[in-house]
Amino acid sequence: MGTRSLTYIYDSHNEEILTCIYRQYDGYITGHGIGLASYLSGFKIVNGLGARDEDVKVANGMGCLSAQLIGYLKKGEAGNIYIYPPVLDQDCGQEYEYHIHKESIEAYESGYGKNKRLLFTGSWLGFLEYCREVKRLELKEVA
Repeated sequence: MGTRSLTYIYDSHNEEILTCIYRQYDGYITGHGIGLASYLSGFKIVNGLGARDEDVKVANGMGCLSAQLIGYLKKGEAGNIYIYPPVLDQDCGQEYEYHIHKESIEAYESGYGKNKRLLFTGSWLGFLEYCREVKRLELKEVA
């Protein structure tokens, strides 16, 4: 059985959910979380495309970011990553939820009879630092 997660991406204009991504396995903080954080931390969200710095990843709004993130996660492979209805509080057996906003992210632990617990809220870069720290602590426990 995998570690399931849901990732919600919100529109920056009205805070409605644009996309919900279901991940069948590796949805934990040091799996999906660190992958999300690494991917998002280099992005700049813009409104309209023009001349831009080639060293910066750009998304033309949150819908564009959603599409790019799905492509990144799928890598052309069947299974594991699915698009689900953009509805809050659905029960997909997820143990983690990630809520992505224009410049911030919230991560929650949930599922298996637990109350949803906030693990992190802050910037995309701050989330990357948080995920790296969780991974460092996990590695320290194993050693």
